Amino acid sequence: METIHDFIKNEVPKYLNGRVLDIGGGEGRWKRILSEYATEYFISDLYSQAADFKDDARKLSNESSSFNAIVCFEVLEHIDDTERVVSEMYRVLKPGGYVAATLPFIFPSHGNPDDYKRLTPSGLEYYFKKMGFQVVQSGKIGNVLTILGVYCKYKVKDYAKKGKNRHLGKYFFLILQQIFRKLSSRFRYIGPDYFTHSFIIAKK
Repeated sequence: METIHDFIKNEVPKYLNGRVLDIGGGEGRWKRILSEYATEYFISDLYSQAADFKDDARKLSNESSSFNAIVCFEVLEHIDDTERVVSEMYRVLKPGGYVAATLPFIFPSHGNPDDYKRLTPSGLEYYFKKMGFQVVQSGKIGNVLTILGVYCKYKVKDYAKKGKNRHLGKYFFLILQQIFRKLSSRFRYIGPDYFTHSFIIAKK
């Protein structure tokens, strides 16, 4: 897959139904895409004003077996105890339900509030299998060109904050980002060992 957006838009809906819990869902970035596939869509986030549940992902307030599906995108890197979070996912998910999760791999370090880890697809599988999940699929998102596009995106953000010559630098990297985005869709299999995210879909 080319980007995390492609994965969430095209692959994740296949596994959603009923009551869905978005762990670390922030202000609802993905809710706009996924809520139409759920009868109820809830956001669980310790720091978001839009959250339905103000929970630490390591200790959810929800009852056991209370959700048909769980999504967790670009969250696990911010939590120091992956095993405990995955264990809580297993607890609150109904038997037969699915989890879809992503984690950055070659990606800029970022806070929110901390950044602890990167995992390969095999690393994600390890934690989910250990907690009792059956892995449906796992894999890589992005390639060398996607990585370069992400680099340019972050440079655009940096120049947007600067003063002198900020417009020149901003637009230079913005143009590069668009070039890499178009190239990555055409040459998506370049550099299979270099990718921006790992993903997993697992079943209880």
